[in-house]
Amino acid sequence: MPGDVAQLFRFLVAKMRTVTGFCSLKARILERIYAIKEYDNAIPFSR
Repeated sequence: MPGDVAQLFRFLVAKMRTVTGFCSLKARILERIYAIKEYDNAIPFSR
C-alpha cells in the first residue's frame, strides 16, 4: 500500500509539473502578444 501511495504521489507531482509548465508557457506567449501589441501602439507616437 505505501508503495502505491508513493507512486500516486509521484504521478500527481509529474502531472502538476506539466500543468504548471504548460500554464507558464501560455503566460509567456500571452505576454509576448501583449508586448507586440504595445509596441505596435507605440510606433505612431514615436514618429
